[in-house]
Amino acid sequence: MEINKENLQKLHLIELKNIAKSLKIQYGGSKPQLIKRIIDASTPEIFKPVIHSHSSQASPIDKKIVGVITSDKDRMVQIGKQKELNRAKDLYYSLGVLYYEVDKDFNFL
Repeated sequence: MEINKENLQKLHLIELKNIAKSLKIQYGGSKPQLIKRIIDASTPEIFKPVIHSHSSQASPIDKKIVGVITSDKDRMVQIGKQKELNRAKDLYYSLGVLYYEVDKDFNFL
């Protein structure tokens, strides 16, 4: 079976968990979360964008810069919640990645 979103959506949750276990990735969560993790784990590194911050971008000591791939809906929702609470600030967009300044203690779930 080719690993793509359409094929994975046809599988039952237990089948997705078994695939995740065989890939040695986190296997808990909802069906959409598992599908995303399986696809991410199956995508060769050469096709994944590199997310980083530039040293020329100075952040306050209590802040850090995070990048979010625009197709990563889970992380976009998390950043959106941080923006609503005024805990995240838009910085810039580059090659399919949005960069934000967030509190130093912020971590994606």
